Amino acid sequence: MFEQEGRRLGNIKSAREFDLTAQPRRMYLRSEFEELSRLAARYVITGIPTHVVIHGSRGSGKTVTVSSLASELEASLGGVFTYYVNLREERGLIGVYERITGERGRGFGRGELNRRLAGRLASGRSLVVLDEADFLYDEALLYLLARETRSMVLLITQNAHFMDRLSPSVLSSLQPVAVHFPNYDAEQLYQILKLRAEDGLNHYDEGGIRHIAALTVSEHGADARIAIRALYHVGVADAWGPGDVRLALTQAARDVEGLILTNLPLRDLAILIVSIEAHDTIQAYRDAVELLAKTGDTVSKPTYFRTLTHLQNLGLVVLVKKKATRAYTIEVQSLLKNPEAARAELQRRLTEAA
Repeated sequence: MFEQEGRRLGNIKSAREFDLTAQPRRMYLRSEFEELSRLAARYVITGIPTHVVIHGSRGSGKTVTVSSLASELEASLGGVFTYYVNLREERGLIGVYERITGERGRGFGRGELNRRLAGRLASGRSLVVLDEADFLYDEALLYLLARETRSMVLLITQNAHFMDRLSPSVLSSLQPVAVHFPNYDAEQLYQILKLRAEDGLNHYDEGGIRHIAALTVSEHGADARIAIRALYHVGVADAWGPGDVRLALTQAARDVEGLILTNLPLRDLAILIVSIEAHDTIQAYRDAVELLAKTGDTVSKPTYFRTLTHLQNLGLVVLVKKKATRAYTIEVQSLLKNPEAARAELQRRLTEAA
């Protein structure tokens, strides 16, 4: 069995190049990397941080670019520390404190947590990366980082209007610079895939790579993750014709969706399933509250609607406004390519939580 699978994977030189959770050996660095590098270098030299809001659609390279920047700073300069926090997973000050410090935060009051966190970050040069910034529940955290530490804060979001939701006092403290990551074009995706093919495959076809790039732009929102997984599938088969590429892209889109679903917190996954099965969000919210109560969790209405927006940004649903009697509600239409897998994942998680 192992020999047969080894022969089937004979064209794969390095599987790491197709692992969406790993950093590749070589990276295509888009022009926005230079702007971020310039701001980071200025911070390291002067100690005066410029805070940045990085926004762009899914698969546009935001997180991987920031990760590459952090690695370069730590390797070339030393003494620069990066703290990465996903705000979708760490929803409050305690979670952020524990992620950054590695220490237990429960049992301390807010004032003590603020003092300890500021002390940790004020001791040297540090980048604080807050990913999934749309899930920022506590603006006081940004005020603390801007006023009480010398850290450079990088906020990553898919929302181009993220700064509009921040209070004037927080905006005044942060004075953030906005850096937009536009969707990749076909040539940029080709360059990304070419590097992956050179490092990850024994044999590849440049025409096939260009076809993957073009179709990813035209049919899959220029999502680099889907393009990379499609390259893996055609690479395994070592079949580069138009039909092979289309089949690979279909499988890649399902792969990426599966990865997204696996990484969704139980609350978000439950909201996804009940919302696409209910007629409207009024009923879906009630269903979500009832379902989550069985796991000992709860969800407020603002959090519920914020989560729906996040699920839309992930490409899992589309939100459509519709009239219900005298008022308006929102219908949640599913974009899931494999809804059965999503329901099975939810059932598995609910069983584990029981």
